[in-house]
Amino acid sequence: MTAPKRRAVRRATGAKAAPLRSRASTSAPEAAWKPVRAQVAVRCAPGAERKVRSVVSAHGRVEDFSPARLLVLHLDAGGSRAALNRALDQMKASGLVEFSGPVLKDPESASRVVPTDEVIVRMKPAAAKRTLARLKDELGVEVLRQSEFEPAKYVVRLPAASGASAVDVARSLDRWADIESASANVLAEIKR
Repeated sequence: MTAPKRRAVRRATGAKAAPLRSRASTSAPEAAWKPVRAQVAVRCAPGAERKVRSVVSAHGRVEDFSPARLLVLHLDAGGSRAALNRALDQMKASGLVEFSGPVLKDPESASRVVPTDEVIVRMKPAAAKRTLARLKDELGVEVLRQSEFEPAKYVVRLPAASGASAVDVARSLDRWADIESASANVLAEIKR
């Protein structure tokens, strides 16, 4: 008989937010993620952090994840989500905000997860060029980079104007015949 696995839990101390790491999600955990009530993630354009922070802080308390240029807004209890969305739309249109979206919680690890505007796509090697062309034509994606280690694996960015969720797009792409797998690229909170 083997001993049960122990799960290490460490409490966060101080006001500094836990670091975020980029990672590809897998479809099984994505289904279990639940929105964190009254939290919104905002990725600032390079150099726009101060301006974006000043605008969103009018709607609540802001957590800063500086290396990732990510702000997590904790909405005030009486705050207007419609007013926040108008402000975010204006900042997206002016190039100050790259994306905004929900903060999700992974029930298994109790970590917060923020889907980015990117999808990691692994294609069938023989169909990679054709599939990339189809992704650009049908979805308007921008190819950001190709994997050094897996030539048929790419990171693509969804167009801001689409308003599509990377999680939803990845689920849809998983059903394409020439795609082996697709997953949302997420920022995940690492608990220490």
